[in-house]
Amino acid sequence: MRRRMPSRAVIIVGALALLLSGPSALAGAMTTATPVDWAELRWSQRPPIPQARSELGAAVIGSKIYVVGGFGGGSRVDRFDTETDTWQRVTDLPIAVHHPGVAALDGKLFVAGGYREDDHTAVADVWVYDPATDAWERRAALPVARGALGLAALDGYLYAVGGALERLGGPATGSVERYDPRSDRWQARQPLPTPREHLAVAAGGGRLYTVGGRANGDESTRFAAAHEVYDPAADRWEALPPLPVPRGGLAGVFVNGWVIVLGGERGQDVFADVNAFDTTARRCHTLPAMPVARHGLAAAVVGTVLYAITGSTVAGRVKNTDAVEALDLSPEIPSS
Repeated sequence: MRRRMPSRAVIIVGALALLLSGPSALAGAMTTATPVDWAELRWSQRPPIPQARSELGAAVIGSKIYVVGGFGGGSRVDRFDTETDTWQRVTDLPIAVHHPGVAALDGKLFVAGGYREDDHTAVADVWVYDPATDAWERRAALPVARGALGLAALDGYLYAVGGALERLGGPATGSVERYDPRSDRWQARQPLPTPREHLAVAAGGGRLYTVGGRANGDESTRFAAAHEVYDPAADRWEALPPLPVPRGGLAGVFVNGWVIVLGGERGQDVFADVNAFDTTARRCHTLPAMPVARHGLAAAVVGTVLYAITGSTVAGRVKNTDAVEALDLSPEIPSS
């Protein structure tokens, strides 16, 4: 499968276009670089996932990664112990869904929205899993039912971002809601400036980052390269330098000041690309590509080790891989 990597010529042309667009566009210009030491990082294989799936969700609690739902997964939930390199199946989610939003908050696992496994219609269901009891509990539903959304935890709240309404491939939405676990209530916040689905959402450093995606079948760079950041205190969005390798169906994480996105699809292409955005310097780096290109994958980070988990290896179709790979970032991203 073909991987798209930005060439120097592409970067120069992009910079010239920004210069001609005016000072405001130039302010958002992003330099892409690949330091020699980053290029020397190597992916390693981990035990394969027991049930391959795609369009799933994942979140980290302690040293364990929880993998939820997806095509091929349904209601199944598997837990990977990064200390022992072992998988264990835990209690199934009460509903079988794909394209859910998944995040961890206060030591518990939250699953929001997604599409039903049987008819691919959007749901608003929100469930929370307690590892201590190995049991699920229903929480207040999303105000807007949708799937292919992003769900992220930030400073004691959950944020549901974007997605597609009605059913798989339905109209894209810019809806953003904040969930307070103390009151079990959702509150509408400033909408996403570029409504889209199949986007990557990552949170850290007091900010919420949205990267890539598509909308209503449109995979143009307006959506596939979109990169926007949300400031909860100001309830305000800001455009950031575009994703150098535009795509949707990608996964993203935040680790110690870096937003890292990996995999994805666009048109007939499936990507193995891994891009890291330095939120302080506003500079993007290209990390070593994943050994297996795929979209609809899950990503997780434990300490400074990045995990790429399962996914589909064919664009627009379900051909799941059981691959689980890890990249130790500690030489470049110190542990907090």
